[in-house]
Amino acid sequence: MTVRPALVGAGLLADHRPDGVIRGEETPLVPAREALENLRVIDAARRSAATGTTITLNPIPAPEGDTP
Repeated sequence: MTVRPALVGAGLLADHRPDGVIRGEETPLVPAREALENLRVIDAARRSAATGTTITLNPIPAPEGDTP
C-alpha cells in the first residue's frame, strides 16, 4: 500500500496508515464511534439537500459498559 500525503485541516497528514489501525499497529486519528457519527451527519446533509427535507438523526445507543 502506498501512503500519499493528504490535507487534513490546515496540516499535512503523510504518515497515517489506516491498515496499521486495522492490524492494531497504530492508534486511530478518530474513534470509530465518532467517525460513524460524522458519516451519518454527512449522509443526512446530502439527503436533505437532495430532497429539500429535514433529516432527523437519532443517537446511536452506546454499547454496554461504554462511557461516552
